[in-house]
Amino acid sequence: MPSNQYDAALKLVYFADVGTFFASDTVANGEPFDVIGNVEIGKELMENVRDFKLYVKVVNLSRSTLLLAGEVADTLTAQDAPYNAELRLSFRGGWHADDGDVLQAIASYRVNTSLYNDYSTMNSHPVVVAAGR
Repeated sequence: MPSNQYDAALKLVYFADVGTFFASDTVANGEPFDVIGNVEIGKELMENVRDFKLYVKVVNLSRSTLLLAGEVADTLTAQDAPYNAELRLSFRGGWHADDGDVLQAIASYRVNTSLYNDYSTMNSHPVVVAAGR
């Protein structure tokens, strides 16, 4: 659970092969991949929720450049229970990095309530770009 019942937390962010929940250590250059964010919202905060947004930036650490960016958003239904979900953001192919470059996903999670916004952030483990599979 989040640090308290009035909190939302992005607990884990990782790269995965398209359509799976298996963490990847490498991504094939130019190929599609997913970034998964595990999120939790405490019971008390869930009683006032409206919506959420997960922002993801994929950074090429080897070149200190932004490679890709995206977001996923949806409405939430207030309930008297905690909330746990695995949110998927799919990135299309066609991007380019050099063989051996190191990528990292940097994510932030915003939960909008009738009272205030709650923010959380998390970085993925680095992955290596492979020339191809």
